[in-house]
Amino acid sequence: MKSNKAITTQANQLMTVFKVENAVSGVEVQKIIDEAQEKLDKRQASPQKVIEEVVLAMYSLKVKGIISISDATFKTLKEMEKLSRERSWLPFRPYDPW
Repeated sequence: MKSNKAITTQANQLMTVFKVENAVSGVEVQKIIDEAQEKLDKRQASPQKVIEEVVLAMYSLKVKGIISISDATFKTLKEMEKLSRERSWLPFRPYDPW
């Protein structure tokens, strides 16, 4: 288990990388990124929850065929998915939406 500070730092780093990778993407993706960054900056929700919302939103956009995901973005999303379950108390394997 990591400390809350380490998880928050890693969440901010992943959001920065994610923002750079998707700098030219559509309006929907930019809206998701901006809302997540705002929530992380306000520190009113746990970083795991914010990252989980980003992963689920990106997955739903991909399933609907609105966006396509590059290999670098896919790798970042996988890291985000692992971080969202970092302090999970659930006894079973992590859910893999990809």
